[in-house]
Amino acid sequence: MDEPTTVGDVMTTEVVVASPDSAAAELVELLTGSHLRTVPVVDGAGQVVGVVSDTDLVDLVPGRRIRNGRPKLWRYVSREGNVGALMTAPAVTVEPDVPIGEAIRRMAVGRVPCLPVVTSTGRLVGVVTASDLLTTGRSDEVIRAEVTALLDRYLPSLCADADISVEGGVVTLTGEIAAASTIGLAVHLARNVTGVTRVVDDLHPTGYGLAAAERAAKPSPRS
Repeated sequence: MDEPTTVGDVMTTEVVVASPDSAAAELVELLTGSHLRTVPVVDGAGQVVGVVSDTDLVDLVPGRRIRNGRPKLWRYVSREGNVGALMTAPAVTVEPDVPIGEAIRRMAVGRVPCLPVVTSTGRLVGVVTASDLLTTGRSDEVIRAEVTALLDRYLPSLCADADISVEGGVVTLTGEIAAASTIGLAVHLARNVTGVTRVVDDLHPTGYGLAAAERAAKPSPRS
């Protein structure tokens, strides 16, 4: 069987959805009954207009002292509001023909646990989660996309200056970096990506190459 390469290869096509006009109480029952954390919100034409999650509900709770689990929090907020008022819009979406590596990048940059899969006109055709993407074959392309997304999220200036390559699961980070203190963190982030077998650190502080050349050209002290 060929290795999955696009979102369409791994997405779920039977999707639980919500309507913008649905009451929050209905959403609570929907999420608890389906054991989901996030669902797409679609209009009457099947167009994705947003996403809504359990955290959208929890954020409405004014009494942060409640600590007895998610169901009790949900019962409190379910008395008011509708899905359209709670949802996050616009939704971060992806198309079926998008490569898995790009979908991982969008998910990491958007800080979302799943992506509604839509046609070019915005009609919902499926949904893809982090586990769908990260449990596929870990090709070098997919690993590079995830490493790049992590560095872009947490160390954007380093990511802009570094060259990231992956071969056989070995990640090589190359380049001159303005903030030398971030190099260790970059290596740590890359090392913890699933499928990475080793990280080659070839990152250097800005000016390192010039300084090394000057040291090499400097005459040795006389004995």
